Amino acid sequence: MQTTLITCWTSKSSLSLGNRLPREVIDLRLAGRRLNELTRQKETAKNQLHTLQDIESTPQFVLDSVKQTIANLEQQIKELQQHVLELFDTNDELSQVSDIVNSWCW
Repeated sequence: MQTTLITCWTSKSSLSLGNRLPREVIDLRLAGRRLNELTRQKETAKNQLHTLQDIESTPQFVLDSVKQTIANLEQQIKELQQHVLELFDTNDELSQVSDIVNSWCW
């Protein structure tokens, strides 16, 4: 699943599926917000790494630490995306929501 799909879903605040959203839909929105934050943190860490790599005096252990942070963030993103896929696979309403989101984003 593309993070873009989740990002698009979380940016749409006007969607209403009746008076109350199902728990899985709320979970999806929360996961999307978390994915957005993890992605932002990863981009920040990558920018930091590039800056540190341009400084000749940066110790290798500092570079390694930032690289590990990036790897950890990538793993968290991957795991969260897997959980989101499971939400879609186990809930018919989310399949319908996916169709709606796809129509908005693409």
